[in-house]
Amino acid sequence: KRRIIASLTPGNRLLDIGSGTGHFLQHMHTHGYQVAGVEVDADTRQRSINRFGLTVSDPSCLYQAPKKAAFDVVTLWHVLEHVEDLDTYLDWIHQSLTDTGYLIVAVPNCASLDATLYGRYWAAYDVPRHRWHFTPADMKALMARHGFNLITCKALPFDAFYNSLMSAGYAGKRPAFLQGGWTGLRSWLNSLGHPERCSSVIYIINKQIPG
Repeated sequence: KRRIIASLTPGNRLLDIGSGTGHFLQHMHTHGYQVAGVEVDADTRQRSINRFGLTVSDPSCLYQAPKKAAFDVVTLWHVLEHVEDLDTYLDWIHQSLTDTGYLIVAVPNCASLDATLYGRYWAAYDVPRHRWHFTPADMKALMARHGFNLITCKALPFDAFYNSLMSAGYAGKRPAFLQGGWTGLRSWLNSLGHPERCSSVIYIINKQIPG
C-alpha cells in the first residue's frame, strides 16, 4: 500500500477511511506521512488512538463541511462496499482532496472469474455487510458522477484464492480446499496482465479539473 501511494508522489497528508486498528496509518506515519483516520467502530477507534496516538474520528465528520484541500491522499481499503451513503462520502472526499491528490479504493470485483463461477455463493457478496457490488465499469461511472477520473487499477492477487476458498465452502464443494484452490488459481491466471479481471481491484483515482 505504501509503495503504491509513494509512487504517486501527491504529498504526505493522508486520510484512511475505515482505519480499523490503525496499523496502516501508523506504518505510514513512520514513513513521514501526516495521517488521520475515520473509523465507525468506537472500541476499535479508541484502541488505535490509545495504542498509536493517532487522530481518528467517527464517520459523523463526513457529514460536516470539510476543510478545503486538507488531504493529498484518501484511502478506502475494502470499505466503500460497506458504506450506506456513497454520495455523501464521495462528495466529501472530492472537496477534501487537493487538486493534485489521489483517491485509492480497493473493493471486490463482481465481474471476476471466481464471482462468475460461484454465482450466488461468491463469498465477496457478503450480504448484508456489503451493501454495494462493483465492476470496473461501475466504478468508473460512479467516480465520474462525483467529479473523479479513474486513472488505472491494480490487482489484489491473493484475494482470488481467499474468495474462492470461502466460496467453495459456502457452495458445499468437497474438498473445499482443493476445489477453491483450483478456482482461485484459474481466476488469478485470468487476471495476469489484466488487473481489472482480478477478484479484488485497487482503483487509482484523481479529480477532474475543469478546463
